[in-house]
Amino acid sequence: MSSEPRPQLHRGQPYQPIPGNGTRLQPHPVNQDTLTIEQRLYGAKSAISESLNILSSNRNTIMSLNRVRATYQQQLEDWSKAYTDLETAHKKTSIDLENMSRNHNSLKAQLDEASRCYDLSVQQYKRELQENLDKLRKEKEGLVREHRDALAAAEDHATIAKKRVIELEEQHSHERQSLGGKIVGLETKVKSIRKDRDALAGALEAAEKKIAELKQENADLIQDQDVLAPTEETAEKRISGLEEENSHLIQEHRDEFADVEDRGMVVVERIAEPEKKKELENMRLTAESGASAAESLEASPESIPSSNTRKRPRFGSQQDGDMQQQCRKVRGRKAAEVIEGDTIIVQTE
Repeated sequence: MSSEPRPQLHRGQPYQPIPGNGTRLQPHPVNQDTLTIEQRLYGAKSAISESLNILSSNRNTIMSLNRVRATYQQQLEDWSKAYTDLETAHKKTSIDLENMSRNHNSLKAQLDEASRCYDLSVQQYKRELQENLDKLRKEKEGLVREHRDALAAAEDHATIAKKRVIELEEQHSHERQSLGGKIVGLETKVKSIRKDRDALAGALEAAEKKIAELKQENADLIQDQDVLAPTEETAEKRISGLEEENSHLIQEHRDEFADVEDRGMVVVERIAEPEKKKELENMRLTAESGASAAESLEASPESIPSSNTRKRPRFGSQQDGDMQQQCRKVRGRKAAEVIEGDTIIVQTE
């Protein structure tokens, strides 16, 4: 309401609108050609009707602003609740990421320990296998050497026996030719010599049989050597296969952990997406601005700013910086998350 004094009415003075003040009247000097009383009353009624229309329009404006304020206040409450839920989900996700990082470190330590034990086992197996192969090779060489020595000794004995038989026969023939008178004794001696020869022949036959047996055993040993050679090759191939399998397993585990790290970084970047958080903060600040504007309009309807002159407050960069710092802290942790709508699912591997 204006604090200007209301104009006083005097008889015989007509009223005219004050320039620049709408329907407000002011006294005017009496003009001999002025309006009649009915005309002045009609002008006053018109001014009163216009004032009533202005009051009605202001009342409708106030009611509309009250409805807008209630709508903004409800939206502000909804957005505040959604923002609180998002902060709670973010904290829970950060805790889950930390737990998954600790689990990953524990699994990595266990994998390193298992790999070390596996390498030690493979080295021990190779060492024992090599020792066994060396032992078998030495035993085989010793047996072959013994059989060769026995065969050479048997051949030497057979050669000596043959030479002895030839020498005895030559000696018998010579004595028979030179000593005709001693034929009977010599024949007896020949018989004994023949018996000795038969015995030597039996010994020679036994020696030949022994030689044949030694040759057969030598052939068997050679065959065993041929059989052991593929066994050594099979063992070496098995060792190579185990080493390749170990390297494949280690590579697969490393690939799986790398995949988990990549998915964790992608999810963290999606959670800490600055555009989404900035949009939520802008919505919240817009609602607060609308509510404060509605309250100020309710207190003073004349101070309503136009929609073109309102300025939306910008999103604070401090919260952006805090969010990015948290994202940098959790970057590199091993986690996998899937965001579906408003639900955040944490998958632990």
